[in-house]
Amino acid sequence: MALRDPASGPEHYSAAVSLIQELRDTRLGRLQLAAFRMLELERRASPTEQWWPEIRPFVEGIERGPFNHYLADLVPAQAQIFKELGWGEGAALIEAQQMFEAVHSPLLQFLTERLYRIGDLATAEDARICRHLADRVLRDWILEPGPLTLRLLAADLLARRLEQANGSEDANASAELSRRLRQWRAARLSELAAHPVPVAPLGVQRSPDWCPQRYETLVRQAMLTLCLLGATAATGAVGATMLILLRRMQTQDGRFARTVVATALWVALVLAGAVCPALLPTEQAAEEIGRLGTLGLGWPRPPLAAATATLALLLAPAAWPLHRRLAAAQRFARLCPPALWSWVVLALGLGWSARATLSALVAYDRCVAAAVTQAGLPDELRDMLRAWNFQARETDDEDHY
Repeated sequence: MALRDPASGPEHYSAAVSLIQELRDTRLGRLQLAAFRMLELERRASPTEQWWPEIRPFVEGIERGPFNHYLADLVPAQAQIFKELGWGEGAALIEAQQMFEAVHSPLLQFLTERLYRIGDLATAEDARICRHLADRVLRDWILEPGPLTLRLLAADLLARRLEQANGSEDANASAELSRRLRQWRAARLSELAAHPVPVAPLGVQRSPDWCPQRYETLVRQAMLTLCLLGATAATGAVGATMLILLRRMQTQDGRFARTVVATALWVALVLAGAVCPALLPTEQAAEEIGRLGTLGLGWPRPPLAAATATLALLLAPAAWPLHRRLAAAQRFARLCPPALWSWVVLALGLGWSARATLSALVAYDRCVAAAVTQAGLPDELRDMLRAWNFQARETDDEDHY
C-alpha cells in the first residue's frame, strides 16, 4: 500500500514496527522496515550510493536467513474467515491467496531490486551482504509453500539475477538453475493460461481455473438449470392464466387434449424446447452465465430463448386447423392439461437440475481447494535450490524446507 499511496507510508511503517515487536522471528520484519526506509530515501531522491548506511542497521546479522513468510499458515487462516462468511472452500482459499499476493508481490520486487542496486554500488563486503540477502529471500520464497503466483514471481526474479550475475558464482550451476527455474515457471504459466477464468457466479474472478473438467461440468449444469427455470416460469404463467380465466378445463369435445399420447408428445416437445437452448459450447455458456455477475449486460439469453420456445410450443396448437371452428375460449381451454403437465415435468426437472448444479459446484470447489494446496516444486528443482549458493557459506545453517 505504501508503494501506491505515499501518504500512507508513515502509518504502515508504524504498524510494521508494532507488529514486529510481537513476533518471535523478526528477520522478514526487519527486511520490511528496510524496504520502507529505501522507499523513503527513493522518494527523497537520495543517491543510491548513500543508502547503505541507512539500511545496514536493519539487515546486519540476518543475512543467513531463513526468511519465512508463513503464508502456508496465514492463507488457510484467512480462508477460514471467508468460509465462515459463506464462501466455498476453494473460492475462500483463492481469495485469501490473492489478498496476501497483493501485499507480498510488490514487497518482493521492490526489496530485491533495490538490494541488488545497492550491491552494485557498495564495497565488496557490503555488496556481498546485499546480494546474499536478496538471493536468500528469493530462494526461500520459492521453496516455502505459499501462493503459486508469488513463487513464480520469485522464480522469475532469481532466474533474471542468475542470468545477470556475469560469472560471480559457478557459471555452469547458475546457468542450469536458471534454465530449470525458467522451465518450471513457463510450464506452470502455460498450464494456467490454457484454463479459462471462471465467471463471477461460479468462481473467483482473475484466477485461472484449476479444475477444467469439473468447471465444464458445472457450467453445463448451471446453464441447464437456468433454461429450465425460464421454461418452468413461462409454463407456470400460461397454466395459471388459463385456470384463472376459464375456471375449469373444457375438453369434452376435442381430440387433441383428450388423447394421452398426444398430450405426452406435446409435453416432450415443450421439454425439448426448454433444454435445447442450454446445449451451447462451454465457453459460450460461461459467457452467458457471466452476465449474472456483470452490471449492464442484462440477463443470460438462453433462458429467455427457452421461455420463448416453451410459450410458442404451448400456444401454437391453438391455431391449428383442427381448432379453427372452436371458440377462442375452447381453444385455450384445451391447452390446460398439456400446459399443467408440462409445468409439472419442468418443475421436477428444475428441482433435479438445481440439486445437480449444487453438487457440481461443491465438487468443483473441493477440486480447486485440493489443486491449489498441492501446487509445488519438482523434487529435482527443490534439491538444486537447497544446494545453490549456500554450500560454502552456510554449512551450519539448517534448511527448513
